[in-house]
Amino acid sequence: MIVGIDTGGTFTDVVIIRDGSIDRFKLPSTPDDPSVVFRNALDKVAVMYPDEKPDALIYGSTVATNALLENNLAKTCFITNKGFEDVFRLGRQNRPTDSLYAPVPPQRKTPVTRERVLGIDARQGHGGKVEHPLEAGDLSDLVLMLDDIDAEAVGIGLLHSYADPSVELFIAHTLRRAGFKVCISGKIDPNPYEYERFT
Repeated sequence: MIVGIDTGGTFTDVVIIRDGSIDRFKLPSTPDDPSVVFRNALDKVAVMYPDEKPDALIYGSTVATNALLENNLAKTCFITNKGFEDVFRLGRQNRPTDSLYAPVPPQRKTPVTRERVLGIDARQGHGGKVEHPLEAGDLSDLVLMLDDIDAEAVGIGLLHSYADPSVELFIAHTLRRAGFKVCISGKIDPNPYEYERFT
């Protein structure tokens, strides 16, 4: 028996493939905590087939995709090193062929607007070694700035954190204690290219 569960914003679809036959049903989604409907779906499968356990469980969700398509995202800010606040706007310098020689290239859509990108005065070298440490006062100022711009979620992407994410982790720990939802580039995509990792 294979059970597939797909959590959407309104409904959660469940498909059961068993001995060549397919059963399916829908449940109302629980947007505040998708794990609730996931558990409810498994409970219903257990009632439908009390003597069997799934051999495989496949899970998917359209919640994140729908949020992107509908532009219904958290008020997100991004923290990086001073001097690198424009990485999203610069990208990899790739241009569409129809504007390859345009003196002013078309603006690219960025995941975070420039006003919501904050630079901090800290630096790690290419091996991850701290060259300029982050001061405790800088973190206090950072929390105040994030409060002032009404941030709900924070991404952190520092130079060379792919080699050592400890500074990102330290900042993330402080911001989480202040009540922010935080993700860090050094854990999500530890590669040396800033644009890809930051995005």
